[in-house]
Amino acid sequence: MPKPRKPRKAYRPRRISLDPVEEAVAGAGKMPAHQRVAFVRLLQQAVDGLRDGSGGAAAWCQLADGLNVAEQLALAGICSDRLGEVLAAQEALSALHERQLHQHTYTLRASELAALREGVLFAQIQLEFVSQTEFIAARDKVVRKVQAALAGNASPKTIVCLGPLGTAKPKHSQQHSH
Repeated sequence: MPKPRKPRKAYRPRRISLDPVEEAVAGAGKMPAHQRVAFVRLLQQAVDGLRDGSGGAAAWCQLADGLNVAEQLALAGICSDRLGEVLAAQEALSALHERQLHQHTYTLRASELAALREGVLFAQIQLEFVSQTEFIAARDKVVRKVQAALAGNASPKTIVCLGPLGTAKPKHSQQHSH
């Protein structure tokens, strides 16, 4: 008796670039200044919101997304010698998450605030050196990781934040940035 065949996936044609050279040149360029400034401003506002008590979960999520992108960029070799600052900021966010779960407060300790500020400063420095394509690849990798974790494919120690990146769909081969 023959084995049953798996149904084939539906054919979905890939996007075709009308000018691949222009697309490659645009992707190799740095992010526009206004996009870099907007990204860093969001992170700084999130740190300020947590510092003064007005940020809460939304600020935590914004920082988690931003620091996850910074971590992916560092792992890809962009300012990789400063990965420790990002990891320290992520540990501060993790401690803050634990405190919120048990004490229902988003109160930062001085050392955590300093670590978050260092992490945001590092992310700002990274953006000066990253190309649009590298940033998009890092952002898309974070989106896929968060979505996989939300689907239950993460270790029990993983903290999943349904932030702005967690709800986005990866944008493969598109020149949109955060």
